[in-house]
Amino acid sequence: MTHMYIRLTPEASSIEIALQRRTVYRVRIMLQEQNLELRNQILQLCRKYFATTPHAQDRFMPGETYIPVTRKVLGAEDLEFLVDSALDLWLTAGRFTMEFETKLPEFFGTGMRALFVNSGSSANLIAMSSLGSPLLKKFRMRPLEKGDEVLTVAAGFPTTVNPILQNGWRPVFVDVDLNTLNSLPETL
Repeated sequence: MTHMYIRLTPEASSIEIALQRRTVYRVRIMLQEQNLELRNQILQLCRKYFATTPHAQDRFMPGETYIPVTRKVLGAEDLEFLVDSALDLWLTAGRFTMEFETKLPEFFGTGMRALFVNSGSSANLIAMSSLGSPLLKKFRMRPLEKGDEVLTVAAGFPTTVNPILQNGWRPVFVDVDLNTLNSLPETL
């Protein structure tokens, strides 16, 4: 296989870097398409393999099936996509990520862009940080500034509070109703 390298200069913008990486990625995919028949055989074997696992036998019965907190619900198609992605030997954001980032805005009918991240915590950080973006002024909205107060529940997850602190804002904790776990407006 031919190896390609990205030549980055200190002046290269993040967009130029992303475009160079995507070009390298597309060349790698073209080279791998030569092995398409073998790839399809492997994916067919994945479907056959999945049919032999306990996951394939699982049937959800409302009121009977125990649902553990950490259990994954995966199907044959999930295994196939996992292996298909791994066969690219591109173990970070690859073609499925690019497809997702392209199709999500189309699905919502926006002219905006989508950004895939590695976790809900990272998504929360990006979402919270966007509240401080100067671009909000284009929409006649005031971005949050350092020192601004942000309301959050007292009984929450650290990745709810951390983005507030990381952006220089001050968390103001609101108590919750013990029955519903919803915030109590009267405690503001």
